[in-house]
Amino acid sequence: MGFFEEQKIKLLLRHSNLICQVCNIRLGISSRLANDIIVEPLGVSLEHNQT
Repeated sequence: MGFFEEQKIKLLLRHSNLICQVCNIRLGISSRLANDIIVEPLGVSLEHNQT
């Protein structure tokens, strides 16, 4: 569906349905489906910042 780990998602519109932008594609999903999707902000991993 376009949602996977570390995927950037932008919420464009929230009414009875949600419109999100994923990979430069607009995706409309129901509120019921959206409740089953867990989204967390991306954080900076210390593992990637070690030199």
